[in-house]
Amino acid sequence: NMIVYVTLFDKNYIDRAVALSKSFARHCSRDILILGCLDCDSEKLFRKLNLASTSVASVDNFICSTLSKLRKERSVAEFCWTCKPFLMQHVMQYYPNAEWVVYLDADSLIFGNISTVLYEYNHFDCFFTPHNFHHVFRDLESSVGSYNAGFVAFRNTKNGLQALSEWRYMCESSVSATPNDQGYGDQKYLEELASHWNSVSELVHKGINAAPWNIARYQISKKIDKVMLDDQPLLFFHFQGFKRINRNFNLLYKGTFFLPKKVREYIYSPYCRELQ
Repeated sequence: NMIVYVTLFDKNYIDRAVALSKSFARHCSRDILILGCLDCDSEKLFRKLNLASTSVASVDNFICSTLSKLRKERSVAEFCWTCKPFLMQHVMQYYPNAEWVVYLDADSLIFGNISTVLYEYNHFDCFFTPHNFHHVFRDLESSVGSYNAGFVAFRNTKNGLQALSEWRYMCESSVSATPNDQGYGDQKYLEELASHWNSVSELVHKGINAAPWNIARYQISKKIDKVMLDDQPLLFFHFQGFKRINRNFNLLYKGTFFLPKKVREYIYSPYCRELQ
């Protein structure tokens, strides 16, 4: 049994992709992370680095004629969002025995074994992570949607693959970086998919897709080498909106929302060291 993980990035995100890959090898070495490189520079570098538990998907492998056409019409961010379901489908052709295909945003770090949780949900076809907004961010939900597309999984079943095809079709039709009636990016579509398919759509594990918008909801502590969110271990943190300014780092994210001290110490400091 194995689970195939995929991520997507261009040369501007190389440091993040390396950090993600190394953390993946530490915690999920029985599985594989496919690195979707969106330009030749990142592809060359990752082939040379040849990191453990990873495999490189070059842009020529998965960019079909539909994507080539859309690349000319969409912004860089919109194009990246559009590519996700295409890359996931492409990868599944090479791993027909995989249980799940999971997309991870490149600006993330793995803190524990995610696969053990996914195997508990093998009776579902899709796995989506609710934003679970802290009250400071709750007004965002109506525009950006209930679920976050930084962690999305489809199971290798007839229905799981059908749901993935449906997402691909939606992203092909329209992906907008500004929220509108159709939705927002590739993300608002997840609400529709969650209502159509047999999906994990509640918050089933606080440690999967923890992020700046929900982390202040939890008691943060350290248990030996594990970071705990209340009573559950942190497995996957999504550093969306993260920017480094000299040696200090901050969340240039939502006005004056400051990250709690333990979040900076246990989660962001290790990330800064990895990026260094």
